[in-house]
Amino acid sequence: MLTRSKAKEGPPNEEAAAAPKSRKKQKVSRDDRAVAVALANLRKAPLPNKDQFAYELNFSQEYKSNSIGGHISRTVKGFAQAVASSKKKGPKFKRAKAKRKKTCAIPRPSFTKQACDHFLKMAAEGHPIFYSGTEERDCPRLPKNRKTIVCSAPKDLKVLEVDPEKGLHMPGVFTVVPQAAVQEVFWSKEHFSQFYSALDQLKDQSKNPSTPRGKTRIPILEDSEGTKYITVGTAPCRNKKGCNNQMRGLDLPENEAAYESISRLIRMTEAVAKGWIDYEALVALGVMKDLADVEGMPLHDGKKSKLCAAFAMGKNCYLNAHTDVDAFLSINMAIPKDLSDDVWKDGAILNYWCFPALGFCIPLRCRDILIFNPLESHCISSRCNDQRDEYNVTMYLKTAVVGGNDNSPGRLTTLAEKIQGNKDIQEAKEFEEKALEK
Repeated sequence: MLTRSKAKEGPPNEEAAAAPKSRKKQKVSRDDRAVAVALANLRKAPLPNKDQFAYELNFSQEYKSNSIGGHISRTVKGFAQAVASSKKKGPKFKRAKAKRKKTCAIPRPSFTKQACDHFLKMAAEGHPIFYSGTEERDCPRLPKNRKTIVCSAPKDLKVLEVDPEKGLHMPGVFTVVPQAAVQEVFWSKEHFSQFYSALDQLKDQSKNPSTPRGKTRIPILEDSEGTKYITVGTAPCRNKKGCNNQMRGLDLPENEAAYESISRLIRMTEAVAKGWIDYEALVALGVMKDLADVEGMPLHDGKKSKLCAAFAMGKNCYLNAHTDVDAFLSINMAIPKDLSDDVWKDGAILNYWCFPALGFCIPLRCRDILIFNPLESHCISSRCNDQRDEYNVTMYLKTAVVGGNDNSPGRLTTLAEKIQGNKDIQEAKEFEEKALEK
């Protein structure tokens, strides 16, 4: 696990600042300190302007840890963004321009800040804040051992109007992909029935479900005590260094059919989302994965997922308002059991996806794919209709996974070698130097 440390008082020292120490006394060799200083100098390269990305993940919002793992994560992200800014030539960038025009053509909402102030006042009280999917300020099965604040998403937040055919886009916050693009891939009811059955099987047979998620994220399950909130994929180890694949029994022989269906769900969702994520963000993701040896979630055919490293799912589940320290955009999709015309064709609202700090929420329907910035305060409301069972699936890439969940000083040497040998990074440095000369 990553640890936090306090800086010692005294005169500033370049090497000490560049090679932060964890709370435990670690033996750091001179070579490791030299590598840390070299990394700090490389890290000073100018980064792109905030408005340059169609999606802007604020790379400065990082662990408040001075540990080497936190330093590695920040360094990797910084280089990834610098490389992305230098990719301005060739046919790929021409296609990227076309993609950006397509994204910019999606309608954009406007909102007031009154609700934002209201949320901040409630958040200052320090109690978990939940949102109901109905006009009643009440949610089922709230925790009895702590005080909570319950609001109504459609009543207390501004509900943004989403035209399913056109989608909705707010730069740096979210994109609801137009239904036409989704239906090119998710066109069959049979697919959704298979996905629901597979998620049901995973829930019933999973081992060690991860329902508790600390003090900041509280998943509430509207059904019986046996219902589970589960995370599957690459995750940081809790009691040791490194990361591991938590498959929750999905890769067992008896779950082969479910594994295949869930792998298809992830691959199809990523295929749609990739067409609406900015080119620079995808380039940055590729550099991050290369430098930090980040692998996606293992899929049924032996390949890895492209955009995410894990996914979380829960049946009839809602959470409190929170933020996630993720390294990339997250993707959300609802899988309902009821596929009647009311849900499949008429677009009945299943839940509301809330951005309470910004004062608005988005109605979620069947086949809606939501791409969002996890650094913004967000949550999903309870169900709008408690007679409709559904699974809500969110795919993500944790920053701790990018950092390797490892504070060993020796990791800096490996990272430095990769940085020096990475052609894209060297080209990015040359690009930045030429830009400064002009």
